[in-house]
Amino acid sequence: MPGPPWHPVRKVVEPSRSEKYVSEVGNRVELHAHYSPNRYINFLANAGVLPDPRQCAGLGAGAEEAEMAACLSYMDKAGVQLQILSPSPMTPCADNPKVAAEAAKLINDMLADLTVRHPDRFRFVAALPLAHITETLAEMDRAAKLDNFVGFAMTTSTSGKVLTDPAYLRVWEELETRKARLILHPAGVNACSPLLSGALIWPVGSPIEDSVAVVQLIANGYPSRFPNVTIVHAHFGGVLPMVVDRLDHQLPHAVAGLAESPSTAVARMYYDTVGQGSVAAMEAAVTALGADRLLLGTDFPYQKDEVYVSAIDYVRSAKIPDDIKAGVLGETARSVFDL
Repeated sequence: MPGPPWHPVRKVVEPSRSEKYVSEVGNRVELHAHYSPNRYINFLANAGVLPDPRQCAGLGAGAEEAEMAACLSYMDKAGVQLQILSPSPMTPCADNPKVAAEAAKLINDMLADLTVRHPDRFRFVAALPLAHITETLAEMDRAAKLDNFVGFAMTTSTSGKVLTDPAYLRVWEELETRKARLILHPAGVNACSPLLSGALIWPVGSPIEDSVAVVQLIANGYPSRFPNVTIVHAHFGGVLPMVVDRLDHQLPHAVAGLAESPSTAVARMYYDTVGQGSVAAMEAAVTALGADRLLLGTDFPYQKDEVYVSAIDYVRSAKIPDDIKAGVLGETARSVFDL
C-alpha cells in the first residue's frame, strides 16, 4: 500500500563500483594469520618441542605492543577489519600430557587476552594438545568459553599420526557435537617423506601436506560422517584444484565403499587463499573448488609489509565477478564464523 503523499517514493540507486569497493574493504576478514608470542615459544622450547626457538622468534607476530601496532598498520593498509589468529603450526604437542595441556592453556589464554584488548580486530582459534585425548577434550571445553573464541586449530598430522587415525575419533565426535569450526595447517614434517626434506619442507612439503590431509579426510568419509564440523584447509588445499577430477575418476576404484564422490566431499569444506599472489591459482580454485568455498588468508607474518597488502589485493586481480570477490574477501567468512 502506498504511503501518504508527504512521504515521497525514493528511487533505488545502485551503489557505484567505487562505493561497492569501499563497502567490501570495510568487511574484509582474513583467517590464515599466525600468533607466536615469545613466552609461548620459550615454553615449547623448554619442553623440548622446538629444537631451535630462534627460528620462530622475532617474526613480528607476538604479544608486544610494537608488534601489534605493526600488525594493525598492515591490516589497515590492506582494508582488513578482522583477523582470525591461530597458533599453528606451533601446536602444544609435548610428549608429557601435563606439559602439553599447560602449553595449550597458555597460548589459548594469550590469544583470548589479545582479542579482548582489540575486540574489533581479532578473533582466535584454539590450540589443542591433540596427542593426549583426555587433555584435548578438557581444553576444548575450557577454550570454547574464552572471549572471542571461534573454533579450533590443528595441524595436518600430530605426533606421527594423521587426522583420521582412530586414536582421534573421540575428538572428531566432540567437534561434531559442538558443530565446531576447524582450521587446518601443515605440520611442517615434509609429509613424512625424504623426498621433501631439508629446504623443501615448507616450499613444497607444506602444500603436499595440505593435499594429503584433504584426500585422507575424503577417503575416510569424514566430511559426510561429521557434517556439522566446518573444516577449513590452508593454501587452496595444496594441489587440490588440479586433482579434483582425477580423484573423482580414481579414488572410487582405490577405496572400497567410498562415502560419496570426492568432488561432493570437496564442496563440503572450505579453503583459504594463501597462494603467494598467484592469480592463476585463485582462478583455478574458483573453478575447481567453488567460489563460495574460498576464504581470505595471508600467512601473516610470513607475508607482511607490502607483501601482506598484495596477498589480499591479488584476489581483486583475478578474472572473477565482483560479487565473488566480495565473498572471498570477507562476506563468506562472516557467515561461516558468525562474525
